[in-house]
Amino acid sequence: ISIVVGVGADASGKPNVTSKNCSFVIGHLSIDFHGTASWLYNLFSSTIGDDIKDKLQDSFCGLAAQEISSEANAALSTLPGKAFLSIVSP
Repeated sequence: ISIVVGVGADASGKPNVTSKNCSFVIGHLSIDFHGTASWLYNLFSSTIGDDIKDKLQDSFCGLAAQEISSEANAALSTLPGKAFLSIVSP
């Protein structure tokens, strides 16, 4: 899991954080079906596993970005006093 978080400021100068980049990689996912027709399902288990793995990877980064945006910024807003940032271009 790798998430790059950016720290910046909104238009009024209040600090905020955003998710800039996310990488969530599942190395291997093995699925084994059991039951009456399991022999048939197991013929496609690697394809099904790959699809599930792709969906999990995509979903995780989307959820992580949402949580970082809402929870981290909510936590920043509870800090006492005022912290203002000015963004300086290189």
